[in-house]
Amino acid sequence: MSVLMIPILAGEVENWKKMSQEISGSKKKEFEDFNKRYELTRHDAWLAESDSGDLAVVMHEGPGEEQFMKKLAGSNHVFDTWFRSKISAIHGVDFSQESNSKPLQQYIGSQH
Repeated sequence: MSVLMIPILAGEVENWKKMSQEISGSKKKEFEDFNKRYELTRHDAWLAESDSGDLAVVMHEGPGEEQFMKKLAGSNHVFDTWFRSKISAIHGVDFSQESNSKPLQQYIGSQH
């Protein structure tokens, strides 16, 4: 499982919400296909709003999670291009650059 916390650029929260609504509505079938193509069995996002800046908390799970962002960066699929352009505009992510972010380190865990 991969969990990302991605800052949302100032003024882009409404665009993030609109994109999320499209993914859950008019583009739902395309998003389901997207996740199948990238071997993601779970792909969830939450909005964390705060006075110091808003964040999207995104979770990817499945056999393809480790290569997901790298493969997405090089895809020419119509939905992938749309998705990438939205992520770039809303989060300022530059898909032409390799990420230097470090994975989250779990310090406390509990399973029942």
